[in-house]
Amino acid sequence: MLFLKDISSLIGKEIGCGSERKCYIKALDPCRCLKISKRQNSDQTIREIKYFEFLQKRGIEASFIPKFYGAFETDDCIGYEQECFLIKENGGIYDDVLPFDRYILSKPNEIEKIKIELMALKSEMVNKPLLRALIFCTDCGRRYICNSGRSIYACQTRFDNIRANYVADCHSAGISATNIEPIIWNLVERLFKSTIASSKAQERIEPYQEQLSKLSESKNNFEMQRDKINKDAAKLFDTLLLIRDTNPTVFTSKMEDFNKMSTEANDYQKEIDIIESKKQAIQRRIKAIEEIKDIDITDESEKYDILHKVIEAIKIYSVKTNQKVFTVLFASGLEYNVLYNVNKPKFRIEYAFASDETITFNKKDKLLINKLYSSVRDILPDFSITAGNNDMFDNDVCGDYSFQEVWDLLEKYNKTEVLREWKPDYTKRTINRRSKK
Repeated sequence: MLFLKDISSLIGKEIGCGSERKCYIKALDPCRCLKISKRQNSDQTIREIKYFEFLQKRGIEASFIPKFYGAFETDDCIGYEQECFLIKENGGIYDDVLPFDRYILSKPNEIEKIKIELMALKSEMVNKPLLRALIFCTDCGRRYICNSGRSIYACQTRFDNIRANYVADCHSAGISATNIEPIIWNLVERLFKSTIASSKAQERIEPYQEQLSKLSESKNNFEMQRDKINKDAAKLFDTLLLIRDTNPTVFTSKMEDFNKMSTEANDYQKEIDIIESKKQAIQRRIKAIEEIKDIDITDESEKYDILHKVIEAIKIYSVKTNQKVFTVLFASGLEYNVLYNVNKPKFRIEYAFASDETITFNKKDKLLINKLYSSVRDILPDFSITAGNNDMFDNDVCGDYSFQEVWDLLEKYNKTEVLREWKPDYTKRTINRRSKK
């Protein structure tokens, strides 16, 4: 939850007041409102925040629920920001807004549509896709959602544009749930037996503990410098109070020195805050390793909970039409590349796993690849292979490679696997040829 020192600049016109909270138009955006409760009387607001965050985490969006833009707190209040439907004369942007009961009376046929949406939402929450809210768009940063009708994972922005008949401004790659889900589950199963398992947990934790130790040492040094400056500044300030009336010239000169000391102390404090943020991130990594090392992965019914405990984020990059790379970042800090290859000549889908310590996918280059000339794109390597190789290849295998070159290497060393195969249906080709004539 975001902490704000002062929210007075965000609050616009009051548009509602209840026994627990007040509702205001957001000062700079009449499309949004702020619902705010006093801390001592905020049960309803906290309950709603938890529910909205639950839906957001699961990637669930419904057209009949106002969009949730996040929660915030101050020393005295707790609240959240939400989509606002308000007519223009009350400060909103809409010509007309009807309460639900009047809307139903005016359009009785809409009841069935709402029932269908509610049933779809219920079905989505019960039969939740395994990777819901874990896949992030490499183009716009939003989460992927799974289209329940076609079982396709794709960016929320693309679905929104399709529904609104807009030209797509997000060019991320989608993928079938039946293709990506078993691959990611297979990866997690294997890592539990090797790097995530209890016997390997301490090996993963030790480097993080060393980083924590170094950060703590740096933090102590900065704190000593800050405290020394604050102590000297306090002495100088006491002296300034004594000479303020008797010697104003010296007072003005020394006041500048005092301000410089204050600025320097603030700079040290900023460094301390940055270090503390880094320490908290590392501590979360360690906690994640300790929590997931003893998970029992034999229970198929708990796949969803297990995946959401161990995986932090998945990103999908499209290299070519039939070639993709999934980068999987685990909560423990591990990162793996999954190479996905649709082998049409052999009528099968194949995949391979590679630790980022061995084969690094050049993500930054790929993020910019659509903005570069084709001649430049052709010479950009897709992957870099380390010299150490972690026993995956021979020691002389290192350097930059294209997707196909890495794939050929993985095949040579029997590192690729078949997800599924199919038999060609030549009857469809015959029908298509006839129809064209």
